[in-house]
Amino acid sequence: MRMPLKGRYNFSHYGPVPLSFDPVRHLPWTYQGWQGQVYTRQYPENKFVQKCLGEYCQYEYQEEPLFRTVGNDATFYRPPTANQLRRYLSQIPEDFQMCFKVWEEITIPSYAKQPRYGARAGQPNPWFLDAKLFNELALTPFCES
Repeated sequence: MRMPLKGRYNFSHYGPVPLSFDPVRHLPWTYQGWQGQVYTRQYPENKFVQKCLGEYCQYEYQEEPLFRTVGNDATFYRPPTANQLRRYLSQIPEDFQMCFKVWEEITIPSYAKQPRYGARAGQPNPWFLDAKLFNELALTPFCES
């Protein structure tokens, strides 16, 4: 039996949260609209995504960390490098959880009919669930980091 979303998460101990926050579908740490709320440091616009993760992890509400996990959507669009993963690890506390999407070249059965896919739009994905490609391009950077 699936538990309804309303009862699955208990955020009542935080009281009213001052941000536009939905605990199931919250905005990613890369949301620049939180400048002045979550982010008090000034980041160059071209470095914001690379530099703000550490501050996101440390944001507190009522003297408790508000965010204890974060998702990384960037890895859906291209596999991460070991250097990128090391940069993320250097910014997050040891007890902080970060989950990553797997590269779309491995996870989508066919390409959507969108211009970004060019000639592949609407076509079956020949690398769908390809274990060798997953090991080489998705898993290896995590092992190396």
